[in-house]
Amino acid sequence: MNLTKELNEFKKEFKSNVSDDVQSKMRDGHDELAKKKVGENAIEVGEEFPEFSLINCEGTELRSQDLLSDSRFLIVSFYRGGWCPYCQRELKALNESLPEFERYNAKMVAITPEKPEKAKETREEYAPHMTILHDDHCNFAERVGLAFELPETLKKTYEEDLDIHVADFNGDYRLPVPATYVMDSEMKVIKRFVDIDYKERLDPSEIIEILKEKALH
Repeated sequence: MNLTKELNEFKKEFKSNVSDDVQSKMRDGHDELAKKKVGENAIEVGEEFPEFSLINCEGTELRSQDLLSDSRFLIVSFYRGGWCPYCQRELKALNESLPEFERYNAKMVAITPEKPEKAKETREEYAPHMTILHDDHCNFAERVGLAFELPETLKKTYEEDLDIHVADFNGDYRLPVPATYVMDSEMKVIKRFVDIDYKERLDPSEIIEILKEKALH
């Protein structure tokens, strides 16, 4: 699956099916987040990624130290929720790439504020082989520099125009900026993708490229 191609096709489909008024409201919401500099202080390449201890969809606690105990690399992807069509496509592409990640001795987890029971449904539909961890109220995303509150204008647009009730899935309106991090065994960031434009995601091929490069050293 070519994620970049899939996303570009969906963007075109969305643009043709959604009114200009709704698209304008969503652009205004994006501009509001940009003015607030959301995500600009997120952890950078070369910095140490915070250790974490979060529960999976079944309520079992998983720690970053345990994930790296028998792996050389750790991949962490922050997604907004299974209600987001861009997240759906990203999760599917990442799930399909898991065997390639494992080839380079890399573990992967997705982190989301989505309620565990909802995240379990998301996993079953889009990423059956992936480990999904629950980040309550985006508390861990906050430590990474990714958390923000969905602007009032976007809350209204999502609910009234798109029939997406974020709080029903996530519990509230705190979201992470979509982001992907790749860390080495010391939790040092070797690859980073952070973009407040939720329509943009890191293609798995770029993750594989950095894993391949670092595995040679």
